[in-house]
Amino acid sequence: MAASIGEYMEERRRECKELSLHHNEHPVYSIEAGSGEKRGRILLTLNMTERANLQVSGVVEIRGSHVHRLEYAYYLVLDGREYWARDFDPIHGYHGHTIGHRRVVAGRVTFKEAAAMAWDIVSQEEDLTGADPIQIED
Repeated sequence: MAASIGEYMEERRRECKELSLHHNEHPVYSIEAGSGEKRGRILLTLNMTERANLQVSGVVEIRGSHVHRLEYAYYLVLDGREYWARDFDPIHGYHGHTIGHRRVVAGRVTFKEAAAMAWDIVSQEEDLTGADPIQIED
């Protein structure tokens, strides 16, 4: 378990490689000033295929020996359009989105779970042109 935001961010970098997700823009791993390396933000765009990427954002805080995700968003973008998402924010709680940013009920999801769900969708991308959003159970 990460003891600092720097360690947490290094764990995310390793996970991206393990999950075959590659940064396609300048990744942002920032530590909040004055937090004693206990709070930070991540903003990533991760390549999956030529047609798909996973956009990741989050605010995390380390309390004792535990990492708390205060906010997160995982957005699968296919052919330049938001296709599927899972979010947590203090206003709306846990939820998801489909094409057109239509909100749907969804539960808590980890980064690895969101990546696996996104890869499940992308693995079918040849059949997705003009398709309706795929519903994946949390």
